[in-house]
Amino acid sequence: MATYDGNSQTFDLTIDAQYSIPVVLDIQATAELFVGDGQWYFALGKPPHEKRVSARIFDLFESDAYFVVSDTGLVTGTWTGYKNSWTFGL
Repeated sequence: MATYDGNSQTFDLTIDAQYSIPVVLDIQATAELFVGDGQWYFALGKPPHEKRVSARIFDLFESDAYFVVSDTGLVTGTWTGYKNSWTFGL
């Protein structure tokens, strides 16, 4: 979705994407570009966990990441691992 607001002179572009190969790979991502009021940023995912780019590989491993660059700096982060639990006995 792209939005230009002539009154406030801002432009915002958001792209949501999903790609899947059954059982092998599932990726979900959002990219956003904002320009206005002398400020700008490009974000591929964002720091809150629920807004990160996420991937699940072989239905076992999970990975999430974000990359945000703006007029004030750069913020990035990633996590990859295996999350599961088991119960043994009674």
